[in-house]
Amino acid sequence: MVDNKKATRKEDRCDNCGSLEWDYDSKLGEKACASCGLVDLDYSPIDGVSDSITQGAERQTERVGRGNKPGTSGARILPGDLKGVKNPGFWKYDKRKYDSFREKHPFCKKVHGLIETRYGKNVRDVVYDITEMACTPLTPEQEKERSQLTDKGLKKALSMPKQVICRQKKGIKGESEHQNAVIIADAIVELAGELGILTKFDRRRSLKNDGVTSKQIVSARIIVLNHWKARSRIGWFLHPIPRKGPGEKRYDDIEQAMTHADQMLLKFLPEQVVDQVLQDVSARIQALGEGESDATTINTEARMLIATLTYASLTMLHCEKGLLARIAKCLYRTGSGVSSSLKNFQMKVKDGTLVDNGAFDTDEGWYDDDDE
Repeated sequence: MVDNKKATRKEDRCDNCGSLEWDYDSKLGEKACASCGLVDLDYSPIDGVSDSITQGAERQTERVGRGNKPGTSGARILPGDLKGVKNPGFWKYDKRKYDSFREKHPFCKKVHGLIETRYGKNVRDVVYDITEMACTPLTPEQEKERSQLTDKGLKKALSMPKQVICRQKKGIKGESEHQNAVIIADAIVELAGELGILTKFDRRRSLKNDGVTSKQIVSARIIVLNHWKARSRIGWFLHPIPRKGPGEKRYDDIEQAMTHADQMLLKFLPEQVVDQVLQDVSARIQALGEGESDATTINTEARMLIATLTYASLTMLHCEKGLLARIAKCLYRTGSGVSSSLKNFQMKVKDGTLVDNGAFDTDEGWYDDDDE
């Protein structure tokens, strides 16, 4: 006789009584002797999967191939299963849900994987807790506490960042699950760079290869940071939010802009010349006192400053021809803007309103290695 939950068939002999008949329970994933009830502890309903993961809550953490019928290859709705069931549709869904093997938080694992692939295992480990915070749901206790809040702003900020980001309007969210994962991964790494947990993040690779935009990454970064702040405010401490001083942020921005300019120049100039330009720009930055809060050009945006100093160095070396527009584009500026910036600084130096220690000179020999 076939039980609603069990199917019986002949197989190898029972070690206890020698019977050839075994009952298979698809819900529990068990194989038991039909005669004496001995349970085969080595049995697994799925080939290649040890029995230790076929019972209890851990059954929801392994991925297997799905068949074209309800449930997995180990779960089938047999004739008579729905006999006497008041709500067959719901029962089918419940059985299918119970018997399906699902990976826990697959989107979060995807983001972890993207960060490791793009930036390395060390970076993934450094931002691991931030990724878990951004891509996994609140615990039942946290969700209950959140639902009781009267502060609507705090309640909104405590929403799961992944859900908020993926439900933004078109153009702010990605066009696919992969793009959303890229946006969140880049936002987390960029946030870590802004807070000083990691070095400054360079988003150009994602903008070029994955079709995401700066606006999408910045929006996601703000959502994750606001969620982190809300957690700190309510007492769900992840880690204290680190803060960079203005001088540190300025130094990071300048360093990143110099790296971008250096990489661009290597495409058009010999490496020896590029090294000379980089050394000269570094000397000009030191002459301006950049990296300190009282730097002469502290109010000039970092990318514009580096574009201007790089153009001044190239002019001094007589190799600026055809590179002005390229420098400007590399640092998201215009050629006319960079040229005007250099002229304005030189005029201020000339009339005495700016002391640059020679940083904006375009004459040969303004800086000598022996001066260091």
